[in-house]
Amino acid sequence: MALLNLTIKSEHPPYRFGTVARGRQTDMETGRETHMGPDKQTDMGTGRETHVGPDKQTDMGTGRETHVGPDKQTDRGTGRETHVGPDKQTDIGTGRETHVGPDKQTDMGTDRETHMGPDKQTDMGTDRVGYFIEEIMEGEVGTGEVSWLTRVFLEEVIQEAEQDPEITVTSYDAKPAVGKGDNYASIMQRVSVVFRREGTDTSDKASLIIKTPQSGQLIEQFLKEAKLFEKEGHIYEVLLPKMYMLLKYKVGVEVFKPFAPMPFKTHRPETIILEDLAEKGFKMANRRERLDLNHCVLALKALGRFHALSVAIIEEEPGILENYPESMFKESMKEMNKSFLPVILESLAAVVDKWPGYEHYSKKLRGHKEHCVDTLLELVKPKEGALNVLNHGDFWVNNMLFKYSETTGEVEDIRMIDFQIVRYGSPALDLHYFLISSTNDEVRDDHLDFLLEEYHRSLTSNLQLLGLNPDLLPMETLKKEFEDYWFFGFYSACFLFSVIVADPSEALEFDSMTKEDLKNGTANPMAKAYNGKNFKIAFQKLLRFLELRKFL
Repeated sequence: MALLNLTIKSEHPPYRFGTVARGRQTDMETGRETHMGPDKQTDMGTGRETHVGPDKQTDMGTGRETHVGPDKQTDRGTGRETHVGPDKQTDIGTGRETHVGPDKQTDMGTDRETHMGPDKQTDMGTDRVGYFIEEIMEGEVGTGEVSWLTRVFLEEVIQEAEQDPEITVTSYDAKPAVGKGDNYASIMQRVSVVFRREGTDTSDKASLIIKTPQSGQLIEQFLKEAKLFEKEGHIYEVLLPKMYMLLKYKVGVEVFKPFAPMPFKTHRPETIILEDLAEKGFKMANRRERLDLNHCVLALKALGRFHALSVAIIEEEPGILENYPESMFKESMKEMNKSFLPVILESLAAVVDKWPGYEHYSKKLRGHKEHCVDTLLELVKPKEGALNVLNHGDFWVNNMLFKYSETTGEVEDIRMIDFQIVRYGSPALDLHYFLISSTNDEVRDDHLDFLLEEYHRSLTSNLQLLGLNPDLLPMETLKKEFEDYWFFGFYSACFLFSVIVADPSEALEFDSMTKEDLKNGTANPMAKAYNGKNFKIAFQKLLRFLELRKFL
């Protein structure tokens, strides 16, 4: 039986109690877990590993070894020895002894006792409790989804960002970063942190956005299969910095501007930490109103630049694409999609059946049920002999933040967020996803061709700026691809409209969604959103538009 967490600091208050899970130990004050395997221990707050061999332990973060003999331990970094006897341990550097009894340990320098029970230890100076782990029932720790979000965790994040190991976090406050219906695959926390540097009496502040996976049977299965957090982490840590470096090298620092929030480093799995752009005046637009022409122009200029940069990066480093495989529409997820996508179309058709004058649309919806999955699998594949780009993959109104002029109130800047579904393929994928889902009715109906031209101007000018051929995608070719990819936009609208226009009472609840829900036809959670008043008004207009453009 192994014992961890032997270092007990008197300044800590007593622990808050929780339960313990097999194969891990939890610090009940901070919620910090240590996962324990047969030959290594992993601190889940930092991701730091300690490899445990028969006669030594190696801290993989520092490479520092501790050699363990039958009667002594030697720290190879300092040469310091601890002699271990049958009933006491002696630190040879200080001469300090710890007497070890059958149910307690006594530090002879302080007379401080640690009482040791069968599954926990209690520091009698502070009442602080640590747990032994062996065969204990599985359970949940702390306060649920964010029990690990502690002072210690935040301290490590700020220390890493500031390159200052002496920073201490004095207080923090966490609250949801988005409202109900604004995010479905992630839990988003806005965390305000107050910290202090050693030797100063003044405090600094930081505001972070911390993103972790959503829970629920269906969404957890999807996130695990699609590896969305791994992909997005690589985008922030590797791809975007490469793009910024390329911009600075090719264009110059004076015109460089990031187009996404800056990340903070963390070793915690499936956790993304970003700067809070609200501190710089950025905010979401009203998704239910969708975007006017000025917002759309700004968004498509940013998208053209992102696409052009992806072409330049891939030309220099083709292997980088291995990090961004298709997440959703791939062979390994074909069966899952077949249990999901046709049900969406049937649920929608059943609702449209009830709208007088729209019955013929429901027949068209049902006509795509059988082949919808195969069609989408083909559309997302890179097209031979054509320009392929790294698509954002989820480019809709809630995945962009806008900044407005303090004098005129006009929108003047944009940042993209949420790069989990990045895919390599035709730029028409992003264009349909955005233009069909996130433009308001007037913009979509009257300015679609103009917006395609705005995107094309941005793409070609940025390709030229980066030293590439600006004619890689002629305007006529783009228009033809946009027509060819109409079903991708239509599918996106079938799903996204239920998210975008829904008020909180109509919002989908993915955390409670199961496979059984999808098998219940019109009784499933998608049908609840489709029956919403806002959805009906918006989707009827969209159906008429698609028919007018001969997309449906």
